[in-house]
Amino acid sequence: MTHSRAYTNGMYEGKVPADFYSAAFVDSDSLDRFVAPFLYPYSIRMDVNRNVADIIVDVRDTMFVQNVSQMAFDENFVIAKIDNNQSPELLKSGHAAIEYLLFDMRTGNFENAPTYEKLMDFANRIGYVGSRELKYVSELYSPWMQYEVYD
Repeated sequence: MTHSRAYTNGMYEGKVPADFYSAAFVDSDSLDRFVAPFLYPYSIRMDVNRNVADIIVDVRDTMFVQNVSQMAFDENFVIAKIDNNQSPELLKSGHAAIEYLLFDMRTGNFENAPTYEKLMDFANRIGYVGSRELKYVSELYSPWMQYEVYD
């Protein structure tokens, strides 16, 4: 049996709240969104109805990336597919219906890519070492969703 362990960026060593990666941290709101830990200080705010998530720093409720439908990550980077189809305001402002991005969790910077192939090219050049298979956020976070009761 394999055990996963929570990764903590070295610059936050000794600063992560004790319950950040525990089920106690998972919370939901009145809009059927739940917040679960990602890589401190980032969290995932999952919209259960739309099946997309935002990457946020919930200490400040600052959003870094919206409408993540699929992703993969390593300890420094997130590669993601962004689905803006249900966000008319983003489409009107010039965002494509489907976008890809590489998010650097160390700096908070991100780089957009028009296709998955361009995303992988950029990820390879920047040093991304995680899985190349993008998984649905709902699949990645289904164990966390079990801690919430949606009646």
